[in-house]
Amino acid sequence: KLNGDGNKRSGSLESDVISKRLAEAEAENETLRRQLVETSEKLRVAEDLARQKTAVDNRLKEAEEENQVLRKRLAVVETRAKAEAVSGKLQADWMKQKQQKQQQQQEQQQ
Repeated sequence: KLNGDGNKRSGSLESDVISKRLAEAEAENETLRRQLVETSEKLRVAEDLARQKTAVDNRLKEAEEENQVLRKRLAVVETRAKAEAVSGKLQADWMKQKQQKQQQQQEQQQ
């Protein structure tokens, strides 16, 4: 828009500058909106991973506690098995000695 002298009117020039700045601001706003959406999604994923980690940590703790209980049970079973083995060996030795004594008595009687 030119005035009578062939120059742009100052109002039109100012309007062009404002329009350009408005377009730049709208473009920046759109960029910021996209970044906000991306950041929100990353935050949601991070929160989900944190919940999963907590669940895994809790399960690991439970598994470690179960492991300790099972180790204690195993120790009891192993101790019992050793005791039974010793008891069985003692009983076998005693039976063997008893048979030997009976054999000796029979040989002496003959």
